[in-house]
Formats: sequence, structure tokens, C-alpha cells
Amino acid sequence: MYAKCCDLVSARRVFDSSCEKTVFVWTSMISAYQNAGRPADAIELFKRLLQTSVKPDEATLAIILSACADTGTLSLGEEIEEYITTNGLQLDRQVQTSLIHMFCKCGSIEKARTVFDSISEKKDLAAWSSMINGYAIHGMGNEALSLFHDMQNTEGIVPDSLTYTSILLACSHSGLVEDGLKYFKSMQKDFGLEPRIEHYTCLVDLLGRAGRLDLALETTLDFPEKIQGRMWAPFLSACKKHRNDELGELAARKLLEFSTGSTGNYVLMANLYTSQGKWKEAAETRRLMDDRGLAKEPGWSQVEICDSGDR
Repeated sequence: MYAKCCDLVSARRVFDSSCEKTVFVWTSMISAYQNAGRPADAIELFKRLLQTSVKPDEATLAIILSACADTGTLSLGEEIEEYITTNGLQLDRQVQTSLIHMFCKCGSIEKARTVFDSISEKKDLAAWSSMINGYAIHGMGNEALSLFHDMQNTEGIVPDSLTYTSILLACSHSGLVEDGLKYFKSMQKDFGLEPRIEHYTCLVDLLGRAGRLDLALETTLDFPEKIQGRMWAPFLSACKKHRNDELGELAARKLLEFSTGSTGNYVLMANLYTSQGKWKEAAETRRLMDDRGLAKEPGWSQVEICDSGDR
């Protein structure tokens, strides 16, 4: 109950005071941390679980594999895969998909494909989408598109919005502009899927990365205002990449117009002015950010990369 109410302190107090912690109790607390965006705490608690006589079940493993993916902890993910094999556990679809997702997020795309190919029963949409997304985030657009076609033509599985997000991402990261435009139209025409914010963002990013800024601008301006506000950030990034100062300043102004409370938008605009040597404007933007009580938060990222030669 406490976990569902996002009261992790109370949930942990109840967990710690529990005399008999079943696998369900352990899994519930681990899941609460993971769902609250605290994967490191989920992993720490899972390691404590392994020191007890309680054995994790498939639900526990699926959750902790997601935590490994979020933190880039490949070594623990591999240990879990070994644990599954050693203990003769039956891999249900959720665990298989979680393994694929974990390996992809941790940079081990070949191991992800090995797990994907090892699924003996008919693969469900989640498994296909996870593998397609893995290829997408690693810039392997042709592999993603090939798998997308196999999913439909060989297995007869209908893609959903999440699958199309991965396909558009694959096209964007691989410079497949015409393919991306084709799939964006296809999701509406062939499957009746209404584009969401993430699809529009991928489309603008696709055009921007390819340097087709005029078309990206035209596309952005055609969006309804409630969607348009989210498109200016990827468009601004594209303008910076292709050194189009005029469109970049337009994007920066629009960005602040639609989202005055976002620290990241002010930082993007200040960095744009700095790259142009417009020190006065950059300082003014940072001053404006300070006046509005917006502080730049430091970011961090961590990922364990295996040395097996995977891309």
C-alpha cells in the first residue's frame, strides 16, 4: 500500500519489520524502488535477497534486469543470466524480454540477439520491439528495419506505437530519412495509429540530423501548439550541429516561449550564443535563468561495456 502511494520510507519500514519475508515481500519492495526511479536501491536490496534462503522468482528477475538496464550494470545482468541457467529456471516471456532489453541497454547487442534467437516459442510483440529498439539505439538502422519486416511478414505480428517509436529512432540514428518519412505515414495509413509526442520528436530529429532544416522547421510549424513546444529542443540541437545560427536563434526563442520553466532550455540557448561568440547574449540568458531561480543540475551516466567486441 505504501509503495503504491510512493511512500518508500514507510514501505521500507514495514519491509524491515516483517518477520517472515517471502519472495513476494522482497519482490514488492524491489519493485517499489524500481518504479520510483531508484534502480540502484533495487539492486542493493536484490543483493541482500541473494544472501538469504529465499529464492527470487521470475517476477523478481524481470524487475532487477530492468534495474540493471537503467544503471548499465552489465556484470550483474550476466550473473542473473547465469543464475537462471544454473538453477534450471524456466524463462518466461517477461524475463526473456527483460534480458534482451538489459543487454541492449548495456551495449551487448550480440548477446541480446542470442537471447532473442533462443526463444523457441512464437515471439511476442514485446520481444520483437525490444530487439528492434536495441538495434535502433546502437545506430544499426538496417538491422532494425530488417527485423521489423520479419516481424510482420514471417510472424504476422502487428506493430504498436512503441514499435514505431523504435523504427523512427532507428531511421533517425542511421540517416534513413526517406524510410523514416515512409514509416511515419505508414503508422497512420496502414495501422490507424495516431502519432504521439515521441513520434513527432523522432520525425523532427530525423530531419534535423540529416541537415534538412527547412523541412524540419516546416514540419514543426505544422504541429498543434501543444505538440510544437516539445519539438524545438531537437530542432535547436540540429541547428547547432549544422551551424545554422539564424534558425538556431529562432528555435531558441520559440523554446523559451513555450517552456519558460525548463533549465535545460536556457542552457541550450546560452550554449548556442556561446558557440556564436555572442558572449553578452549568453551572459544575459544565464542571468535570466538565475533571476527565475533555475539552477543547472549536474548530470551523470554510467554503463559497463563488455569487451567481447559487441557494438
